[in-house]
Amino acid sequence: MKCYEYLLRWGKEKKDDTFYDEDGFSMTWGEALRFVEEEKEALSALGVKGKLTALYLHKPLTQLLYFLALS
Repeated sequence: MKCYEYLLRWGKEKKDDTFYDEDGFSMTWGEALRFVEEEKEALSALGVKGKLTALYLHKPLTQLLYFLALS
């Protein structure tokens, strides 16, 4: 199963469980899924879909979420 498929599954089944927790900031599986779906639509509207895309973001969580949005 691909990472994005896990996010889809657990974003629906375990939407209130913790996806990420660090330094007082936490995100649930449902919140992660919503973020990824919204960014996926925004990136598609920009014409990024199907193109090789390089990302360099300072926060590992943001890097991961955008990776999932592009996958």
